[in-house]
Amino acid sequence: MNQGQSPAQDVLDEFNHYVMNDIPIRLIYLPTMELVGQNFMKTHFQDRIKEITEDLILAETQAHVSSRLLSWHKVKYGILSHWWLDTGEPSYQDMMEKKLSGPSNNEVQSPGYTKLQKCCEEARRLDLHFLWSDTCCIDKNSSAELDKSICSMFWWYRNSSICIAYLGGMTVIEDLRLEEWFMRGWILQELLAARKIKFFNKDWQRLTKQDNDKEEDTPLMTVLQEVTRIPEAELIDFLPIPRYIDKQMTWAAQRITTWAEDVAYSLMGLFDVSLQIAYGEGGERAFRRLIEAIMQAGGDSSVLNWAGEPAKHHASFALPASPASFVGHPDIVTIGQLDLTLTSRGLHIPLVILPLDMTKPEFDGRPIVNPKFRCPHHGVGEVRIDSGDYGFSGIFKQYALGIFHYIPT
Repeated sequence: MNQGQSPAQDVLDEFNHYVMNDIPIRLIYLPTMELVGQNFMKTHFQDRIKEITEDLILAETQAHVSSRLLSWHKVKYGILSHWWLDTGEPSYQDMMEKKLSGPSNNEVQSPGYTKLQKCCEEARRLDLHFLWSDTCCIDKNSSAELDKSICSMFWWYRNSSICIAYLGGMTVIEDLRLEEWFMRGWILQELLAARKIKFFNKDWQRLTKQDNDKEEDTPLMTVLQEVTRIPEAELIDFLPIPRYIDKQMTWAAQRITTWAEDVAYSLMGLFDVSLQIAYGEGGERAFRRLIEAIMQAGGDSSVLNWAGEPAKHHASFALPASPASFVGHPDIVTIGQLDLTLTSRGLHIPLVILPLDMTKPEFDGRPIVNPKFRCPHHGVGEVRIDSGDYGFSGIFKQYALGIFHYIPT
């Protein structure tokens, strides 16, 4: 709160900032099915914000509720999570030309149109006045708007009142294992970001009787864990930070996106980093930039704990090519942030260098597999290297062990 400013004014300022920065650029206004912008949202919710009295602010402050959270409780909108159809999804241009006001008697509703209409009906039943859908609420002809939408999408789902998840290929919970919704790249951040989610089957019937399907110890949550391989605690209360990168990348490893670059762009929110959007750069380059952004944001050493294909980079083969590179990674304990930097000369990383002596059997001319080393100078006992198919030369060479996963003392 600014000095000399009343608590009510502080809440109003936070509300204005919240609406202009933390919710979608435009939403569907459900009473008229028109697209409206943030200024409309400000006007619509301003009276509710003004209902927050000084006494209420004091009570909430004592309960450690921030002005931002007060705004979140008042500014309510629903958000759709779904997989795109090949054709027939309503577009931004359709909305602007008011083609969604309803088809004529001779027109047949497209499946995409029907999907949006059904979602709007469910939002109205929840007493919501606003809904966001990625099909028609983004002007994709504006590169600036598209870039902002992609970079902000995690938080738009996080700040929604409820995420309405449409599973268009299933009927009952047991069908979840084959549902295409779980195979799409963008869906991962939508599932994790939303505080509250409600699943609907292909006939727009609720999968459960619960108001929120993110509840502990339910049959649905058990199946969700099995299908996504994500622990229940993460499904219910995911925290976006650049930590445990190896584990989270495996969640995305089998998911697909239409555009190769979206593999990386859809993961920005999970690690709370931003990238410049550059469609056409290629999926591997985009993913490499994601890894670099995670490093620069203070990512922990798990970002280097991968076991698959390396990225093709002019300076280093130490970076993974995709989330699939993390599948089968070694099970190590993350120790916190490391100073990682990718330079023109390669990956810059602090190492502890230990000189080694190879303990080898009598040399018979063949390469040595899984050799054993000793480090007599620092009191380190035997060090065994699991070299896989790589064979070490039996001819005398100087070896050293570089350790990056360590705790300074």
